[in-house]
Amino acid sequence: MQILFLQNLIIVYLLKENKEELLGKKLCEILSSCDYTILNLETPLTNTYTPINKCGPALFTPEETILGISRINPHFFNLANNHILDQGVQGLKKTVELLDKYDINYAGVGKKYK
Repeated sequence: MQILFLQNLIIVYLLKENKEELLGKKLCEILSSCDYTILNLETPLTNTYTPINKCGPALFTPEETILGISRINPHFFNLANNHILDQGVQGLKKTVELLDKYDINYAGVGKKYK
């Protein structure tokens, strides 16, 4: 069994039908050859820009990007990172909602938000 750990996935625009256009042929070959992929989603998925007050960039990725993300066939996302709350609780909620809708497994956040 081949397992791939890929860190800091930040896709700032929607993947086109041809995923090689964004990721490159070699990375697509590697992703396709693995039995299980584990990725760190380093940005919230949201269309609502509500950046928190912080030092450094407040990342966000449009919700529609989930379509492109699903094309790379991710098996599991880590959400416990320093950017998942960059757009506040609403960004986290929307990210979790989209991952659930597209049946993508994840860990690193709870279901109770304040």
